[in-house]
Amino acid sequence: TLWMTRAIARSDSPFTPMGSREIGAVRVYELSGMGQLHYYFQIRNRIYWLAITPDRAEQGLRELLRFAQGLDRREALRQDSPFAARLGIGPAATGPNHLRSPT
Repeated sequence: TLWMTRAIARSDSPFTPMGSREIGAVRVYELSGMGQLHYYFQIRNRIYWLAITPDRAEQGLRELLRFAQGLDRREALRQDSPFAARLGIGPAATGPNHLRSPT
């Protein structure tokens, strides 16, 4: 996302940078332009971009963050990882009370 921020600031982009803020553990960048507010952020290898009318901006941003963070958690839990094993799921889980995900 850093390269996006720099490219927007240097170019004759229709977007005006409005700053950034931390929401949870996610850095969210805000822009205005073309009659909308625009937000973008990165979680793992995905970049999310939201273009929305100002009156719905905060609600829309919260909903997209909730979706993106939920998607990230679901993907992490699908992997054969120590994290999944600690939660008792996936093929790495052991013990009498573990659950195994379908293979």
